[in-house]
Amino acid sequence: PPPHPPPPPPPMPPEVAQRLSEAVSLAQAGQPDAARAVCSALVERGGGSRHPQPHFVLGVLASADGNHVAAEAHYRAALSLEPSHAGALTNLGQSLLATGRVAV
Repeated sequence: PPPHPPPPPPPMPPEVAQRLSEAVSLAQAGQPDAARAVCSALVERGGGSRHPQPHFVLGVLASADGNHVAAEAHYRAALSLEPSHAGALTNLGQSLLATGRVAV
């Protein structure tokens, strides 16, 4: 029989969603360091470690800085939590191409 898909991540608590929204707004306002700090705090101690979005946003920020190795790690972390995360899959491929590697 085909393998069962992994369960979706648990619902994001409202406070995590609010902080993540704040991080995205900061990034869009040209404050990537502040956005990175918010997402890092979510991943490290704010309940966001079980959700792919903070990892994904950290990947986007690292990619924007040209740090494709760090971006790859963040996208892989997001995918470990939600293997079908379309943005992380797409951006992981772009980061691998940018470093001259192929997806494995």
